[in-house]
Amino acid sequence: MRKILLVDDTPETISLFAALLTRDGYECMTVDDGWPAITAAASFDPDVILMDIEMPGLDGYSAAQVIRTQERRRSCWIIAVSGKLDLPAVGALDDPFDARLVKPVSYTALRKFVSTLPETNERKSSISKYDYRADPAPFEPTEPAGSW
Repeated sequence: MRKILLVDDTPETISLFAALLTRDGYECMTVDDGWPAITAAASFDPDVILMDIEMPGLDGYSAAQVIRTQERRRSCWIIAVSGKLDLPAVGALDDPFDARLVKPVSYTALRKFVSTLPETNERKSSISKYDYRADPAPFEPTEPAGSW
C-alpha cells in the first residue's frame, strides 16, 4: 500500500482528499504546515508527498528542501500543489519537487496522477519530471469529486 503525506493549510480540503485516497487503498497522513511536514516525513515514511507551496509558518518549497536532505526521502515523490502559476519549471538541480500540479486539482485528476507514478523515483531522471502546466490533458477530470 502506498503512503501519501498531504500538506496544506486548508484542513477541509486535505481531509476530504485523504478520505478519498484512503477509500481508494492509500494510507494517508495530513499536516497543515511545512514544519510538521518535515517531522511527518521522517516518522510516516511516505512514498508520495503532496505539498502546498504557500502556507503560514514554513512554506512548502523550504519544507521540501529540508525533506530532501533526509536520507530515506531522497527518492520519495514530492509533488508541488499550488495555485501559483509563476512557479519555476521542474528540473533545476536544486528543485526539491518532482512535479507540479496547479490548483484547482480535481480528485479524479489527482488520483490518476498518483496512480501513474512509478514505485521508485530516480531523482532528476526523465521519468521523474512532469510539469502539469505544460500538458494538462492526461489529467483532465472525468467526474466532479471536489477539488484541491
